[in-house]
Amino acid sequence: MSSGREETGGTEIERNRRESSEEKTWLLPFYPVRYFCRKDVRIMGKKMEQRKKDRMVLRYLLMVTAAALGVCYFDRIAAGAGLLLRVLNPLLIGAVIAYILNLVLRVAEHFYFPNTKNAVLLKIKRPVCILISLLLIGAAIVFIFQMLVPELISAIRIVGEELPKFFENLKDFAVENSRQFPEVQIWIEEQIETLNWADLTRNLLNHLTNGLTSLVSSTIRFVTVVFGGLMQLSISMIFAIYLLANKEKLARQGKRLMKAYLREETAEKIEYVLGTAHTSFSSFIGGQCTEAVILGSLCALGMWILRLPYVPMVGAFVSVMALIPIVGAYLEVAVGAFMIVTVDPWQALIFVVFMIILQQLEGNLIYPRVMGASIGLPGMWVLAAVTVGGGFFGIPGMLVGVPTAATLYRLLKVDVAKRVEEKEAGDNG
Repeated sequence: MSSGREETGGTEIERNRRESSEEKTWLLPFYPVRYFCRKDVRIMGKKMEQRKKDRMVLRYLLMVTAAALGVCYFDRIAAGAGLLLRVLNPLLIGAVIAYILNLVLRVAEHFYFPNTKNAVLLKIKRPVCILISLLLIGAAIVFIFQMLVPELISAIRIVGEELPKFFENLKDFAVENSRQFPEVQIWIEEQIETLNWADLTRNLLNHLTNGLTSLVSSTIRFVTVVFGGLMQLSISMIFAIYLLANKEKLARQGKRLMKAYLREETAEKIEYVLGTAHTSFSSFIGGQCTEAVILGSLCALGMWILRLPYVPMVGAFVSVMALIPIVGAYLEVAVGAFMIVTVDPWQALIFVVFMIILQQLEGNLIYPRVMGASIGLPGMWVLAAVTVGGGFFGIPGMLVGVPTAATLYRLLKVDVAKRVEEKEAGDNG
């Protein structure tokens, strides 16, 4: 029985070998095809790698060409960019106004009937909150100007009244001291005798006539500029209101555009950059306003304790100037001292010393607590951002430079940490 099973097993093994050899014989004509297919796959892989290299080289060539064209035609490009900015200026200002108003709008919507389910109240929620935001910001601006402008006009009037007395005293001082120096007195008398009063009067009349002509032309230019500014402001406000009224719809449309025309990875990166920028700008604006109110209140309180004049005006001016980084500190001291010196120079000196102490307290204690956690930008880069932004765009550049630098600083910090972590993981692996 065992020999029979062995014979059966042997026949099965031989039969399987014959079938496999027959299959191999049948597939033998297709072996070259399989060889060439594998070769084609290898060739296609090499071609794809070569295409990637060609695309990279082409990208660098385009960047170098664009940079060379930018250097060669810098004047034309700058002129075209300036024209484009002038055309888009009302819309850009409107976007900035909408962004600032949105910070107040979010607070207003948070407190606007938070638990209501009334359809009418929910329907008018956005228009009512936009109106409340406009009224709040407008009331703050009017309040500051009502305190600042009358006191500033009064100080200028006082200076105008005191200047003639100052020059009269200076003249008396010169006359009295000239008697001690005969040569100086003789020179002054010669200058007075050689004066041609007729020519002096004629020149004075000519200057007055030319001054009146230039005054009329300047008035016309001023009215034109004011009218154009009001028109631009109106367009900007209308555009800002449209943006606020449709901000959710615009956000959805932006996401759909990125989803349609960009890769998912690129769209996610853009959303991350915009989110980081929004965090930096909103934190900067909110923290700067809070810090300005604190500084203005402390300034007014200190001036009231020291019995200094112009407390409301200087306190409001300090609050406004605190919104301007670095430069605002010098402006608030200079204008405040100028106002107070018309009353008492010694009190102006006391004010300057007090403001220096207050600014040191604000810079080392208040500002880091209010802004440090939100912005997270070292002082050196704050100064660099203010300098570069102010050099290119003036006061608006100073205001925008700090949050822009904070955004770049955050993005660079995250990217550096990610790259370092990847390199360390690669070295450990």
